[in-house]
Formats: sequence, structure tokens, C-alpha cells
Amino acid sequence: MEVDEQGNFTLEIEREEDKLYSISVEFNPEIQSDAVKEVYGARGEKIVIASNLERYEHNGETMIGVKASSYIGFPPGWGFLE
Repeated sequence: MEVDEQGNFTLEIEREEDKLYSISVEFNPEIQSDAVKEVYGARGEKIVIASNLERYEHNGETMIGVKASSYIGFPPGWGFLE
């Protein structure tokens, strides 16, 4: 995985093209390195407001994390727009 200076990341994985996959990504500040905590805060308090923010408790403290999920591999012309 590659992460740029703004915190955007790219992850390339191989997959079989004829299969449907579910992918989930989570950011939990308490398990990040000190360098990442410097950018996003030890409790996630520096995360820019987004629709997928999640507040949760960890060791008695309120944390702010992010969760996102999606399906990949839909055949062309098949999906939610039909």
C-alpha cells in the first residue's frame, strides 16, 4: 500500500475478473504509528469530517475512525443504476 502526503492511499490487489468481491476499509487511530497519529490525531480528532465517520469507545476514550465498503466486479451494464 502506498500513502501520499495528504493521507490518500492506493492498494493494488490481483483478483479474478469473473467474481464479485466485497471490500471494506477501516481506519482506527489507536493502532496507527506515531507518524500517522501526528497527522490524524491520537484519537482521530484531526480527521476531516466525512459521511463515513464512526465514533466508538476504546479503553474509556471516545475515538473517531472511518469505515467504508463497496462491491467490486459487477459485470458491465449490471448494477444499481438499472
